Amino acid sequence: MWQAPPDALELQPNTVDVWRLSLEQPAPLVARAAELLTDDEAARAARFRFERDRISYTLTRSQLRRLLGAYLDKTPCEIDFVNGNHGKPAVADTSVEFNVSHSGTYSLLAFCQDRPVGVDLEQIRPRKSLALVAEHHFAPGECETVMAPDTDRERLVRFYRCWTRKEAFMKATGQGLALGLKTFEVSVDDDPRLLWVEDGEPEAWQLSDLQIAAGYAGALCVDGVHEIEVRPFDS
Repeated sequence: MWQAPPDALELQPNTVDVWRLSLEQPAPLVARAAELLTDDEAARAARFRFERDRISYTLTRSQLRRLLGAYLDKTPCEIDFVNGNHGKPAVADTSVEFNVSHSGTYSLLAFCQDRPVGVDLEQIRPRKSLALVAEHHFAPGECETVMAPDTDRERLVRFYRCWTRKEAFMKATGQGLALGLKTFEVSVDDDPRLLWVEDGEPEAWQLSDLQIAAGYAGALCVDGVHEIEVRPFDS
C-alpha cells in the first residue's frame, strides 16, 4: 500500500496525501529534526517526561514542517501555525488542510486541499474492562456491534476499528472531543462509513481505513460528497 513519494509534491483536487513516518530513527537524525523546531516547540519537547514521547513529537513536528514547506513552496521554518477554536492546528493564509496522529512507533500525516481532514492511528493493545470502555465512549449501536459474541481478539479489533473511525471524524470536524462521542455513529464492519450524525449529514463525509502495519488500526475522514483518492506515501 505505502509507496515512494513523487519528486515534486503537489496536492491534487479530491485527493488526500497520507504519509507514514517511522519513529524508530537514529539519534543523529533526531538531532537534525530538532533543529527545525521553534523555541516554543523545543521547549514543549523538553517537557515530555519520557524520551520516546520527546522523540515522537520532535520527528513528527519536524516532518510536518518539511512536508507543509514542500506543498506550500516554503522552507520548514517559514511555516506559521495557528490554532482553531477547539485547538486544531492550521497554517495561516493557506487552503491546505492537514492532520496528524501518532501511536507506538509510527506517525501519520494527512494533507488535503480545501477540505477538512482528520486522521487517527492506534497501536492495538489489550485493554482492561473493554466492555465498560466501549459503553462509556461509543454510541449504543457501536457498543453492541463491538461487544458481540466472538473471540477476545475479534472484539479488540472491532474496538480499535470503531475508535479510530470516531477519532478521525471528530478531528476532521475541528471540534475533537467537544463534539461528543455519542452524537454520531460509525460502522464497525469492513465498510467504513458514518451511519448518523446529530445536526448533520453523514453522506457529507468520507471514511477510510488505513492499513498501517501489523498490530495497528488507522482511519481517515475527509469532508466531501465526491470520491476522494487516498495517496499513501512512506516518509
